[in-house]
Amino acid sequence: MQDKTHVTDLLQAAKLLADAQQNVMLSYLICMAILEARQTPKERTAKAA
Repeated sequence: MQDKTHVTDLLQAAKLLADAQQNVMLSYLICMAILEARQTPKERTAKAA
C-alpha cells in the first residue's frame, strides 16, 4: 500500500506542475493516471468485465 501512495504523491506533484504551466491535456492525463493508480486490482477487474 505504501508504494501505491508514493506513486499517487508523485502524480499529484506532476499535476501541480502541469497546472502551473497551464497544460490542460497533460493535467487531464495525469488525473486519469491518478484515478487508475488509486483503484484496487479487484476494481480494475470489475471495470474490465
